[in-house]
Amino acid sequence: MLRVTGPTETASPETPPSDALDTVPLPADAGVPERRPGDIGRFAIGVIGFVVAGLWAQTRNNVDANLFTVVNDLPNALDGLAHVFAFLGSIWFVGIIVVVLLLARWFPAARDTAIAAGGAWLIALGCNELFGTRSASSLGITVRSGSGPAFPAATAAVAAALAVALAPYLIRPLRRAAWLVVILVSLAAMYLGAGLGSDVLGGLFLGLAAGALVHAVFGAPGGRPSPAEIRDALDQLGFSVAGIRSSAIDVTRATFMDVDPTSGTQARVVALGRDPRDAQYAEKLWHKLMYKEPGLPVFGSRLQQVEHIAYSLMVADKAGVRVPTVLQTGLAGPDAALLVTDAPPGRTLSELDELSDVLLEEMWAELAKLHAAGIAHGNLEPDRILFDDAGRVGFVDLASAQIT
Repeated sequence: MLRVTGPTETASPETPPSDALDTVPLPADAGVPERRPGDIGRFAIGVIGFVVAGLWAQTRNNVDANLFTVVNDLPNALDGLAHVFAFLGSIWFVGIIVVVLLLARWFPAARDTAIAAGGAWLIALGCNELFGTRSASSLGITVRSGSGPAFPAATAAVAAALAVALAPYLIRPLRRAAWLVVILVSLAAMYLGAGLGSDVLGGLFLGLAAGALVHAVFGAPGGRPSPAEIRDALDQLGFSVAGIRSSAIDVTRATFMDVDPTSGTQARVVALGRDPRDAQYAEKLWHKLMYKEPGLPVFGSRLQQVEHIAYSLMVADKAGVRVPTVLQTGLAGPDAALLVTDAPPGRTLSELDELSDVLLEEMWAELAKLHAAGIAHGNLEPDRILFDDAGRVGFVDLASAQIT
């Protein structure tokens, strides 16, 4: 999770965000890096895919050659364009990207790009030397660049590593554009005769493994809304904010902020940004399959997700469960969907040194009300349970709840 650990920010609605980089689309988030199990899974998939593609390449079957011929036999007029895309998968292009990132002072992105793409390039060259190139004459293909097809296709490996390494720093349209470039680089490798289908596939898996390994080691930003972005979104929804700070609540896919309005009681914001990394479909599907999270929606917009949380809170409140009161939901501009609630006073069970029988009974009674309303909490941990000085128990949030 992205934790904002800086001092409390204060600003009037008229005060613009102090960070000028908030308006720059790259990187999507410059916050604390996060290590995710999904990166380890992607690395494992990349390694397994690379090995399987390598075995396929060594069989030298007709299917591989026939798939390759479809692209390789395209008109010679495409030669210039193919060389352009081949350059986008070269180590020289990686150098240009790294220099641009360094000049922009996006050092983590530059580091990830250099290590992932450079490592994929070196491994690809090593494998090319180990396995050698195939004879173009025996395959009946046209080689327009290089000495012939070799496993894996280095340009495909570099392009895929670039796309994976930069993905957490890019907004969604740029990520999609990057993968479109990867596809075009792969087709260019086949057109120029630098690799058969199995060679290109091996390069793609190699790039996936290299990029995922870098993120697993160093972590990567989660793409969550910054405090300044949340403050601006609240302004658009009509809330006058005196101060905003990070909340102790830590929930997958969402950013929680405690807000001090200029008038009224303290509020809490659940924000889903335009591109939180763990709200992407692949990441959500991975968590759904691996952890069986009950309240995890795989599909649906960020506004639908915050409205689901709001609906869960309203149903629970109607059933007499002590939960935060919903104040407003909304889509504030292109950047964030917000759920604004009050912030009930009290402490969480995780702050207790000892749990009394009375408090335990009260907790189970409150949970029984929630279940009677047809709601499964989905993430019942000590820091999700709240109690006040009178011994009344409630729930901090229902961000993972499922309604039957």
